[in-house]
Amino acid sequence: GTGESWVRNSVSIGDGIYKSTDGGEHWNTVGLKDSEHIARILVDPKDGNTVYACTTGHLWDDNEERGVYKTTDGGNSWKKVLAGANPSTGCAMLATSSQDPKTLYAALWDFRRQAWTFRSGGAGSGLFKSTDGGEHWAELNSNTAKGLPDKPYGRIALAVAPSRPQVVYAMIESKKSALFRSDDGGQNWKQLDVSQ
Repeated sequence: GTGESWVRNSVSIGDGIYKSTDGGEHWNTVGLKDSEHIARILVDPKDGNTVYACTTGHLWDDNEERGVYKTTDGGNSWKKVLAGANPSTGCAMLATSSQDPKTLYAALWDFRRQAWTFRSGGAGSGLFKSTDGGEHWAELNSNTAKGLPDKPYGRIALAVAPSRPQVVYAMIESKKSALFRSDDGGQNWKQLDVSQ
């Protein structure tokens, strides 16, 4: 996945996703050319043709090629499986466990870089969960999951414990920014570190 995901004002843009089938000796482009910034790629450990891409999208303007994409044919075609509420919302992070690859957590991020300022957060930002390989998603927030901070959210970093798929970590930018941990797959959360 090309393009830097840390969207500072001096950032390199990319031209989509590349794939190698010979251990990295040769590469071919396989789509999402207008995404510009790809934050994460997840390959299903049980099916190498199933791949998820977390695309942040354009830094300076709105565009449609942002969100979570999925391919089931090794990159020949891509389907957007999670879109933001507006064209300034892209995917900031995507996480899963190899023990349970059908359960995915995605952070959508509503942002805009301008020459004189930067907006992180907005109506499109949110934390989402899928239990069927990205076909359906449910939003996790203070109304649907106990212990999460109130929205609006900014950028969210995510990690799932490799050894325990029910353990999820989320570093959430909000009015009460903090690190949160869930031990039951996102139903209940406990606030941990609040330092900067």
